[in-house]
Amino acid sequence: MQYDDFLALVQEHAGLNSRTRALDITRATLETLAERVEADTADNVASQLPPGIARFLRNRTGGTGERFPVDEFVHRVADRADIDPDEAIRELRIVLQSLAEAVSEGQVNHLWAELPGEYRSLFQPTQNSGRDGAIRSEGSSWRLHRAADEIAFTDWIRNAASVLALHLDRVLDLYCA
Repeated sequence: MQYDDFLALVQEHAGLNSRTRALDITRATLETLAERVEADTADNVASQLPPGIARFLRNRTGGTGERFPVDEFVHRVADRADIDPDEAIRELRIVLQSLAEAVSEGQVNHLWAELPGEYRSLFQPTQNSGRDGAIRSEGSSWRLHRAADEIAFTDWIRNAASVLALHLDRVLDLYCA
């Protein structure tokens, strides 16, 4: 996927009125994601993206990701993009969906496996417009807004288990060889 294609996908699915706005939410989401995950994970995902998009994942120092909850993730994205948290949720989910379309399934699975379960709602499909697929806040907790998310969570667990099994096999191969 090329740089313009990525931004066009975000712009279209989020219903944004400009390419600049699509770039802002993409930057805010990927910079925040880079803060949350291990540097190697961010670099591996970035390696499959166009350079203009990849730079947002590579714009950090340190090997380990910060540990912060999903509501902090949403607030950081909202602050960076200068939008309200409800708008940030809907738009950052579209960026993450676009990211999942742009990189290999293995990279997506590795990324999912690194994030705590509360982040799974951010990777769920949304409608092209509106808030039908969005999550909403109630106090300091986040809850899923659609029954379909439960089915998707089951798929996510299967993917995470396969990634863990792969890593376990590698570790066993190293120690048993």
